[in-house]
Amino acid sequence: MGYEINFNRYFYRYTPPRPLEEIEADIRAIETQIMALLREVAG
Repeated sequence: MGYEINFNRYFYRYTPPRPLEEIEADIRAIETQIMALLREVAG
């Protein structure tokens, strides 16, 4: 006989997502880094 323990039910702690503005700023910074690297490679 076995028993399944649902760990999410007992140990899960909700963490709200970051603000949308912060996520957008991170994406834009990464995009500029990618563009700079592509310019370096392409010449």
